[in-house]
Amino acid sequence: MLSRTISTLQQAGISHFHVGVGWKGELIREYISSHFDTSVTVVDVPNYSVGPLQTFVTTTQGLTDELLFVVPADYMFTPDICEILINAHTEQSIEPILTLGVSEVGTGSMIFGDGAGNMLGLNTAIGNAIKVGHSAMALVAGPEFLRLSRACLANGMTHLSQVIVHAMEEGHSVRYADVPDTWTEIDTPCDVLRAANFVMINSLFSRDAGLFVPQGDIFEFGAPITMPNGITLADGVTITGPTFVSHGCALETTCNIGPNVLVEPNAVIGRGTTLRDAYIAENASTHESSELHRVVVFGDYSIRIGDGHAE
Repeated sequence: MLSRTISTLQQAGISHFHVGVGWKGELIREYISSHFDTSVTVVDVPNYSVGPLQTFVTTTQGLTDELLFVVPADYMFTPDICEILINAHTEQSIEPILTLGVSEVGTGSMIFGDGAGNMLGLNTAIGNAIKVGHSAMALVAGPEFLRLSRACLANGMTHLSQVIVHAMEEGHSVRYADVPDTWTEIDTPCDVLRAANFVMINSLFSRDAGLFVPQGDIFEFGAPITMPNGITLADGVTITGPTFVSHGCALETTCNIGPNVLVEPNAVIGRGTTLRDAYIAENASTHESSELHRVVVFGDYSIRIGDGHAE
């Protein structure tokens, strides 16, 4: 999923990335080094438990004059959100300290403003501010916000939200911009399934790098086939849309895949497997004759998703 977030940012014209890592950081570093070039920098945050502000400050060390687009690593979104926020930030005659994305729905912090793009409260309104939406968990910030974040961390703050409130209290120009509700955050196995559907609904993939079966379509393969992108499909495979199979995957004989299945690169779907409402991670595999519904599969281990929880 991280690779899809980076790919989305690349589509929006961003060319360099800094990824802060803490727990299990060595696994993320290994993954990034094998999938990306030097445009992605991995920064170790040994004291990440201090809070998100510590992670942000450590990850941005060495950056001074850059305009930053800041999102959580477990955040998925469409490229237009990035473009909207950057344009809203840079079109101001006087550059604001930051511009925060705001959407109508969501569970993020409540945002208050003046109705004209000036932010006047986070969870608590300042003066006659009106509710303008919820935080979409993405922001654009410049050098002044970096300097303020470092000072706030030194003074004991632990969250970016505290820095934003402090910036408003100090009289800095803090802006917000309305963005579409085409984003999602991944915190639980249930969220992984939602994110998989999000990828397919919003076409966050390269069609050349996989096989996409749209909703309402069914592809049946009576004979084995190997595609130019390395996908191998044995005889008797049926794929029901919406389903996306990434490059390098192998679907063995008599598999029945879909709907609502996202298969990441180089996965192997065992002979006679039935998959519905599933996310299959990169290099994962399923056992022969498995019947898997509402599952997330990593390696050869599957997590079945019940009604809103993992089992």
